[in-house]
Amino acid sequence: MVVDMILATTAIVFLSEIGDKTMFTTLCMSAESGRPALILAISMAALTTASIVASALGFLLSSSLSSLWISAIAGASFLLIGVTQILKLDSVETTCDHVTGILGVYVTILSSELGDKSQLVILALSATFSSPVPVVLGAMLGFLLVNSVGSFVGFQMSERIPLRTIRLVAGVTFVVIGVLIVAAALLV
Repeated sequence: MVVDMILATTAIVFLSEIGDKTMFTTLCMSAESGRPALILAISMAALTTASIVASALGFLLSSSLSSLWISAIAGASFLLIGVTQILKLDSVETTCDHVTGILGVYVTILSSELGDKSQLVILALSATFSSPVPVVLGAMLGFLLVNSVGSFVGFQMSERIPLRTIRLVAGVTFVVIGVLIVAAALLV
């Protein structure tokens, strides 16, 4: 069960972050600094902070709301994220201002993540599973995968697979997950 929670969170966070501003920010900072491993490490520290906050809030919600409400909120969140992802197919989100220093990179990544769709996903999953630790671990794996892509192979990937296609697949996946969560809640 714990492994399933970790893998589900990893996949969902990965899908929510592909083509997102945090990925582009990491890509830009890596290109500017010429030190992708350092930027990836700082990015992961900032994303860990954001994930712990979101997961803790989700866990608190799970103890104060009924499972029906949690499922309804989680399903609606996934639907909203999916529809938003589909509507923004042609936009390019990037925050590639010249940032210097470890603290500057950390703050830039953290601020680009706060309130982002992956934060809502982590909150919803933590509330749904009532188990914040596997959600944080899964989120960190998802962030590591997507930001490794951003740090090391982002430009090569974007030349082969159009960002529009990546966002469309992610958006449709979120809509399907949202519908499944809401349907499961209504059938219980």
